[in-house]
Amino acid sequence: MEYNAVFLVGPWTVEPDRLRIRNGDRRVLLQPKVMRLLQHLAARQSAVVSHEELLEAVWPGRIVEDGAVYQTLAKLRKALGDDCHAPTYIETVPTKGYRLIASVMPADPTDGQTSKEVRQPWVSHRGPWRPI
Repeated sequence: MEYNAVFLVGPWTVEPDRLRIRNGDRRVLLQPKVMRLLQHLAARQSAVVSHEELLEAVWPGRIVEDGAVYQTLAKLRKALGDDCHAPTYIETVPTKGYRLIASVMPADPTDGQTSKEVRQPWVSHRGPWRPI
């Protein structure tokens, strides 16, 4: 299953179209490659994903340095608040690859906060615009 719509990774709400993850009041913007890496790991939840598979999924048809995967994983771990030595989200499987160990599931479509932001209506009362 490919995660292109809003989904959950542990307590984080992942919004791929906005390149954003949310956990309560905390919002973190991700670079496109970091989001693509998260989406790919989520689609393969609990499976070990090789370095080569990540290269092909995130940088298809491009020649990139091996460090690109490590740097992108480090950015994702930092955004999630994960620790590679005591992982909660992404586990390194020595000589094999990486595994997303947090739970992954589609977001509740009835949760308005998940799919769209709340915006206040604006009205004029003989003066500058102000929220009501």
